[in-house]
Amino acid sequence: MANRPALAQSHAVKYRLHAYLPRGLTILLIVYIALVATTSGLSLFLRNAHASTPKVSQAIVPAPAAKPPTTNPAPAATPAPAPRIEAYTTGLQADPQLQKILDAYNAVTPPNGLVVLDITDKTYAAVEPDQVRTAASLYKLFVARELYDFKAKGKLSFDQTMTVTQTAANQDDTNVNDYSVGSSISIADCLQRMIVISDNTCGYLLGGLIGWNNANDTLHVRGYSQTSLGTDQLTSAGDVGLLLRRMAEGQMVDEASSRDLEALLFQQQVNDRLPALLPAGVIGHKTGNLGSLVHDAGLVRSQGKSYVIVVMSGPWGSTGTDAANSAIAGLSRQVYDYILNYNPKP
Repeated sequence: MANRPALAQSHAVKYRLHAYLPRGLTILLIVYIALVATTSGLSLFLRNAHASTPKVSQAIVPAPAAKPPTTNPAPAATPAPAPRIEAYTTGLQADPQLQKILDAYNAVTPPNGLVVLDITDKTYAAVEPDQVRTAASLYKLFVARELYDFKAKGKLSFDQTMTVTQTAANQDDTNVNDYSVGSSISIADCLQRMIVISDNTCGYLLGGLIGWNNANDTLHVRGYSQTSLGTDQLTSAGDVGLLLRRMAEGQMVDEASSRDLEALLFQQQVNDRLPALLPAGVIGHKTGNLGSLVHDAGLVRSQGKSYVIVVMSGPWGSTGTDAANSAIAGLSRQVYDYILNYNPKP
């Protein structure tokens, strides 16, 4: 009987456990149900809230246009520079028919240096082109060439003036009254007079400006090997032809100088030789006379054709300059007709 209180106590504990167990489960069940309800309500609330929130329309921004691939445009083709004209025949072919015209002329006239350069058709003909002859006033072409070279190099300005000396004024009796000794004249004005009316006073002044003998070396270096501007002015038909061809093709010093000298030649006022039987205005040229020597050299531009013609002739002796002028005019017309196909080439 001594163990009854312990047993009774054990039964009491069991009873209390059985009494409390259902109540605990009930509490847990209630908590679970509450959690489920809360979670469901929250989900429903969030769905409704999302449904009731107005949608903000998103602007449709067009995609930027695709840029064309960046490519460096090919540089424009640079025209090949014209070949340097080293001699009057550079790039030209002999023309037998043209040669016959020159030979026939030379057979019935005093000695000649003749050159014809067909720049358009790239042909030429010549008679004694390298024979050194007295230049007469053709030397003024080379003085002009050196002046343009000085100008291009900044050694002088054509606006500069020169003083007319007594010696210069005495060079040309026909022009002596045009100048007052001690007066001034610009290089540009003197150059024009030297070319257009073959003014000897200006030829003397301008030759002194470039240095008569100093110019010889530079002219020889530039290919004018038969030309001298010293005490005796000498040149050849080939050298004159070279200068005029370079001018015609923009290679006399530079393009601007070439065009300027060409414009002066087309203002020539002594027109009794090469231009005499040609259409007006087709030739720019420079004459030369000294004693019985009669020269003329020029550039013809007509109907899309360009050619250089040089005639250095004489001495003409007793026949005089009128016969020379007439003969040169006739040759000039023959060459013109041939090159411009008035007489068809065979």
